[in-house]
Amino acid sequence: HCYIPYIHKMSHKITIVMTVRENYSLTIQSIDSIIKFTTAPYRFIFVNYKVPESILQEIQQRGCVEVFNSDSPYPSVSMKSVVSEIATPYTVFLDNNITVSPLWLENLIVCMELNNAGVVGPAYLWKKNKIHMFGGDIVVKGEHFIERHYLIDYPAHILKNLKTRKCDYVEYHCLMVRTDLLKQGALDDTLCIIHQHIDLSLMAKKQGYETFVTPHSVVTYMNETEILDYEMDFFRKRWDYDVAEKDIEYFCKKWKVLNDSCFNDVRNFLRRHVKQ
Repeated sequence: HCYIPYIHKMSHKITIVMTVRENYSLTIQSIDSIIKFTTAPYRFIFVNYKVPESILQEIQQRGCVEVFNSDSPYPSVSMKSVVSEIATPYTVFLDNNITVSPLWLENLIVCMELNNAGVVGPAYLWKKNKIHMFGGDIVVKGEHFIERHYLIDYPAHILKNLKTRKCDYVEYHCLMVRTDLLKQGALDDTLCIIHQHIDLSLMAKKQGYETFVTPHSVVTYMNETEILDYEMDFFRKRWDYDVAEKDIEYFCKKWKVLNDSCFNDVRNFLRRHVKQ
């Protein structure tokens, strides 16, 4: 670990904002993981979108979690709705279906400050100890936009051999961003489903900030959980095809790239995912 002891002496705090990704059943497990493994000072905001009352009561029993309500099923809209509430230098956005590991937050802070970064992310695991991604890379050929997850499905044990690296984007499963960038409009909530995370890093880059990923912070994306009957209406609204197509059209216009077969991977993800 590149953990630096001075983190404990920080006078400022981090604001953690958790939003509902696609289901509710993992929320308490995710929150308890953060409470257990976070030792740096923080403020914790949970943005509630139609969370069942029984789960909401459990959240409220954890006295360190503040609940704000959202009327949108889309995490980017929920995130944007609380930006005005954030007064810390850095903000961490988390989905409600991830678990964290010791020093996850401390090492994101170290990565941010040592690299003067705009956005930083951890190594993401999934599928029982495989890498989901170690940062993402973008290739633009003319007006063709190609994005790739780096090291997807590699075994997690290779993390010990990796170093912090500059990348083109990380993901909203867990990422840290400079709050000033959010206040300046870097979080574009017009994008609801597709490429919100990529857009954030591109917006940060326009302001002169790079994105980094560090192997010293590790989170696990619990992607193999079945969507339960009571969650299905929300799940289908969250991954609406028509909204996704509007996102792609908007993203292409904003960044002056072609709406072509390069976006088929995200379209295919949506088809597979919604029919799970």
